[in-house]
Amino acid sequence: MSRQERRAYPRINKNVRLKLATHSFDIYTNTKNLSCAGAYCEINRLIPSMTKVDILLFLPGLSDEKKIRKLKLKGVVVRSEPNILDKKLLSTNIAIFFTDIKEKDKQSIAELVNRYL
Repeated sequence: MSRQERRAYPRINKNVRLKLATHSFDIYTNTKNLSCAGAYCEINRLIPSMTKVDILLFLPGLSDEKKIRKLKLKGVVVRSEPNILDKKLLSTNIAIFFTDIKEKDKQSIAELVNRYL
């Protein structure tokens, strides 16, 4: 069974701005893809799997993408793939599972996903 078949929610390839916060740092990045269950993004440091993160997702409006809605979520890094060249960390691709998301925020993400499907 492929990874896509196991997913409970559809996923879109869309750059959405987000801020990740751990106990030791904050970092801004963009999603590479997004669903109601989580996000995949690239960051410039290493975050190990199972790290808990606070997330501020800057979700674009449906009728006007310049109108941004800030969603406060919690998540956990479920996959961390470092990109290393000559023993130097270039970046890390991480998959984040949303562990705490309000139903109305999940619905907002679903509406955005459905718009781009």
